Order: sequence, then C-alpha cells, then structure tokens
Amino acid sequence: MTLTKAEQELVAIGASIGAGCHPCLEYHLAEGARVGLEAGVLLQALADAECVKRSAYNELAVRGRELLGETAELPPACCDETSVTKEFVSLGSALGANSVAQLRKHVEQARGVGINTTQLSHAVEIAQNVQRHAGELTAKEAALLTQAVSRGHAPVFLTSAASVPSGEEGCGADCACHAEDATSAAESGGCCSEEVAMPVVAGAKAAGKCC
Repeated sequence: MTLTKAEQELVAIGASIGAGCHPCLEYHLAEGARVGLEAGVLLQALADAECVKRSAYNELAVRGRELLGETAELPPACCDETSVTKEFVSLGSALGANSVAQLRKHVEQARGVGINTTQLSHAVEIAQNVQRHAGELTAKEAALLTQAVSRGHAPVFLTSAASVPSGEEGCGADCACHAEDATSAAESGGCCSEEVAMPVVAGAKAAGKCC
C-alpha cells in the first residue's frame, strides 16, 4: 500500500525542513492544507521535523568535537515519542538533513508503528525528490547571484529562483522568481524582490518573499 496524499505531504514537509528549503516548505504546507491536513496537524509536523533536524545537528556537532579530541555530550533527545504521522514526518526530515543516524532511528520506529516496506520506500522516494529539488534551487540561486555580482549589480536573493516542473514543489510558473537572472527578477517588481522578516531559529536569516 502506497502513501495517501496527506501522508505524502507529511513526508515532504519533513524533508523541506530537513533540507532547509523555504519554497519547498511553502508549497508543501499549502498542499498539505489542500489535501485536508488541519492547522494543528501541520503545526505538529513542523515541530516534529524541527526536532529531528535539531537532533541531526547536535549529533554532528558532538561528533566533530570528538574527532578533535574534545569532550561533548548530546542534549536530551526531543523526538522519542512515536506515531504513524510522526514517523512519516521524521523520515522526511532525517533524509532531508542527510542524517543516517536519524534515518536509522526513524526507520526502526516506523516499522514499530506498522509502516510497511512499500510505504517506507515511497516515503524515502518523496523525501529524496524534495532534497534533490532543494539542492537545485540553491545551486540556481548561487548561479544567479554570481551573475549579478559579475555584472556589477547588487545581489537580489531569490528564495524560489528555479523553473519548477509541473507537479513538483515550488511556486507558480508565472512568478517573477523564474526570470532569467536576478536583475530581471528585481526589475519586474516580482514577488521575490521584497525582503520580509522570517522567524529567527538557530541563526536562520531572513528570506525573500515568494508568491
């Protein structure tokens, strides 16, 4: 049995958080609501995904210090409670964050709550797609920014600067984010030319508004 639309969006929301992809998160939160996930469920999904990503970061930070001969301790785990919904989110976040330790943990917990091999494979495929697209978005933005700088223009940050294939995560094809370069996007007066305040979590920076 493959995942329902709601379960797919839970995985994708988790992967968006894990990968740190703002436009992916915007898209999948909206899609989650569209397929019937209530606001409380979406908020809990955010919290669960953030917990897994935070755990992945803490594990990496501790390991790095150990490799340098320093003593470091992991803070208490924050995502040990389990349910089918939590594990779909957690699997997505673990894969999005490239955390093998968290992925192993949540594959085991997923099996414990009855998620079968077919569902696990489907969840992994969805999370991989989000992770891949997040990387493509960042690479595209880096190219646009370097082009702008080389032409003597001030950098314009395009949170969703990519052409998004039909049916994949991202903003609409008519968004000015999809302009050929950063300069034309800003000159068009498109949605990504504005700077908006975003919640600051663990050093996160403000992101450009998109669609």
